[in-house]
Amino acid sequence: MPRRSALPALFLATGCAGGPAADTAPCPAVPAREVPLVRAASSTTCVLDPDGALSCWGLGTRGIPDAPEGRFLDVDMGEYAACAVEYGSGGAGPVVCWGQDDLGPVPEGRFVEVSLGASYACARAVDGSLACWGDGSQGQLEAPDGTFTGVSAGAGTACAVRDDGALACWGSDGYGMTSPPAGTWHEVSADGVSAACALTGEFTLACWGSDAWGSTTPPSGGFAHVSMGGYHACALDPAGGIACWGTDDLGQATPPAGTFVQVDAGDTHTCAVRDGGTVTCWGSDDWGESTVP
Repeated sequence: MPRRSALPALFLATGCAGGPAADTAPCPAVPAREVPLVRAASSTTCVLDPDGALSCWGLGTRGIPDAPEGRFLDVDMGEYAACAVEYGSGGAGPVVCWGQDDLGPVPEGRFVEVSLGASYACARAVDGSLACWGDGSQGQLEAPDGTFTGVSAGAGTACAVRDDGALACWGSDGYGMTSPPAGTWHEVSADGVSAACALTGEFTLACWGSDAWGSTTPPSGGFAHVSMGGYHACALDPAGGIACWGTDDLGQATPPAGTFVQVDAGDTHTCAVRDGGTVTCWGSDDWGESTVP
């Protein structure tokens, strides 16, 4: 199950919104982090410490918890594989992948972001261009040309934010997934099985795709960050509170109280980073994915 949110809330916390509607300078290629970065996927969770060290846990038979050593800029997981961006020259570096699923040859180059779908991956290079690899049976490797500020790979559909704030989506068009709404956007999360959500230029939420589980009916109000999971989504408001919607059969859409700086929705569990830097998870825990070491 894919998981990726194109714009970590930490960019916003440092005054860098990364989109054309921002009142700040463009985001640096390598954002400084003072707290961990958490990613939740299908039965697995990974955390990047502020120094770039990576740790993962959850379902061990898929090989994802066997994270490599080193310093990394970004990480994401699919159902059977994980990839991370190594620190390189100026921060940007090559992508490395591991796990049970062989996604095929990883493209060469210097990257700043990686996002995994069901059996494929996309990465954003230091120049803002996109590269995708793995299973392309639904057209999900046909990334558009141009310069982008974020990319999010979903089950069979990927979306990205162009440098002018427009959304571009490609791959499977089930439920209209490759027809995002027009407008100016800060962030997109296409990680749902059949839905995607994005943060508008006015920092409100908009979602599209199938609403069978209520996942395309977000709450009103202003938000700083959004993350789409399997059949649920969560968003971070400017005060650090979390709001979730969609299916909640395992408690994945029932966040704890507190003040947070990032949230990441997985398949059936969700994880977040509190303002003090601690990681907490909720929802399914069959394989220990919600039990933070």
